Amino acid sequence: MFRKTQGLIGCLLLMMSATVSAETGVSLSQSTIKSRAGSTLSVDVLMSDFPNTEGGGIEVHYNPDLVKVNSVVVDESTWTFVNRNGDIDNSAGTVTGIVFSNFGGVSGNARIATIELEFVANGKGSIVLSESDNNPFASNGEALAVNFNPTRIQVRR
Repeated sequence: MFRKTQGLIGCLLLMMSATVSAETGVSLSQSTIKSRAGSTLSVDVLMSDFPNTEGGGIEVHYNPDLVKVNSVVVDESTWTFVNRNGDIDNSAGTVTGIVFSNFGGVSGNARIATIELEFVANGKGSIVLSESDNNPFASNGEALAVNFNPTRIQVRR
């Protein structure tokens, strides 16, 4: 009887920890990118475990000595209201002003945008996503707390 109770308690704790670990987050579709200088790659910006959200805005930060951004395209099949693909500045290593919205809201997991990257030189670095100060993620008019996960990059010859 003691072993059955122990097993049941262990299963309950495991289920509770899985529920607690689900966090509202935004990340690229790859947590690590290994590529060669001169190549291009398209990656998606994904949201996960979101409550209903009308949208928001993000920025992208990267080392322009390693990578440059060729394009950003907001997924208009999901975000059907006001959208902006943002302003790419490959000298500064930033994309600012990416905005996406859906009047009815979007929940769960969805693609926000697709970014085309071009790898320009050898080295290691990261691509960091952050929330727009001007357009935070919102649900029913209230700001949402969102975790942003960086992507490591390694560029070789």
